[in-house]
Amino acid sequence: MAIKQKPKNRKKTYKPKIAGLNKPGEYAELKGLDGLVKAVSSLPPPKKYYLDMTWDLEDAERTIDFYCVLEGIPTDKKGLMPLHVLQGAYKGDLIIALRKNLIPENQHFKIEITCKARRIDDPSVVVDVRPFKVDFSEQAIDYATFMEGPARGRYFLKRKGGVKTLWKGITKEWKLDLDEQYSDEYEIIGSKAVLSCETYFRSKILENQFLKLKAEYIKKWLS
Repeated sequence: MAIKQKPKNRKKTYKPKIAGLNKPGEYAELKGLDGLVKAVSSLPPPKKYYLDMTWDLEDAERTIDFYCVLEGIPTDKKGLMPLHVLQGAYKGDLIIALRKNLIPENQHFKIEITCKARRIDDPSVVVDVRPFKVDFSEQAIDYATFMEGPARGRYFLKRKGGVKTLWKGITKEWKLDLDEQYSDEYEIIGSKAVLSCETYFRSKILENQFLKLKAEYIKKWLS
């Protein structure tokens, strides 16, 4: 008859051997809280990137709406379009970071829209339009709320004079600004929007993913 042996106790206390590879709790136990704080503070700050994207407001909307109709996608799901579809409407690297959720949700965006106005009854009359500019440096906003307004989130923008009012979404805000400048006798042509921000990536892994996707996009664009 075989003699039964007492099973070995495998629940041994883990003793870190390399301080730099420990989890925060293990590192704090090994080096103390002061050591953990010192180690974290000594890490290099995340690299900031300037990202931007440009689009024609009317063309981009037509491109996205056409794809929604073609694929039977509800219009309230526009933000979930495949990246290659969005890149057909929006040019630049910011759309990559936004669609793939590589950067923090809230950003200090800057937006500028330029265009011209043409008389409907006399197309030869074309006039400049004051650029529409908004800077979200004081309080960050998420991209969905920036684009669609209250349908996606409530954001109060500080206007001239210091009064804060509800942000209505970029297209509605822009059109309200146009209404203050020109009557219905004019139509807008050549509208170009530029959205930008300075940001960092959520992790080094996501930063590398962004650089890879951007390189693929540039290669495809050049081919």
